[in-house]
Amino acid sequence: MMLTEPGSDYFEDRGVPEEWREGSNPVIPWTSQYNGGIEPVQGSNKIITSAGYSFDTKVASTTDAGQNWTLPSVVESGISTTYKEYHLFVKFHSTDPSVVYAGNKISTDAGQTFRGVAYLDNMSGSIFGMCDKYPDVIYAINRNNSRNKIYRSSDRGQNWNLYTSPGWTFTPLDSRPVFNVHPADPKRV
Repeated sequence: MMLTEPGSDYFEDRGVPEEWREGSNPVIPWTSQYNGGIEPVQGSNKIITSAGYSFDTKVASTTDAGQNWTLPSVVESGISTTYKEYHLFVKFHSTDPSVVYAGNKISTDAGQTFRGVAYLDNMSGSIFGMCDKYPDVIYAINRNNSRNKIYRSSDRGQNWNLYTSPGWTFTPLDSRPVFNVHPADPKRV
């Protein structure tokens, strides 16, 4: 992760510690960071990202703009632990910074802890999008090889429904489909 402060003309490396990938039992398999969000609070230095190796990442958190990093506690859903989560979408709720969406997990305490979402595990889904104007509306795509279903929740991931199954695959050759939700219209994906 690279960070620039207001008015600066360079970016500084503020990534997770390289020591995390060392030893016979590393904290994460690699120190690449793939996606993240900055807490939407004026003056906040809190950032939540995904860190690891392409198809096996963990959620990482900093409260001092990347000077020090921690791994939040995660309570898995208990449905499935056989897959590796990509955490390719990590974002704070735009009006309630206590909520953070990350892969198949949701935090309700500003990223201190995350819980797995049983519905997403059962459907092999990961969160891929949020409507900024209506941030309770989130979308997920199934992770299996077919990548052919989009699920929608309008209540912060409490309840889910199949949004669409168009009969074709969302980028079968890439780990992350290009996925965008209109910032003001949650029906436009």
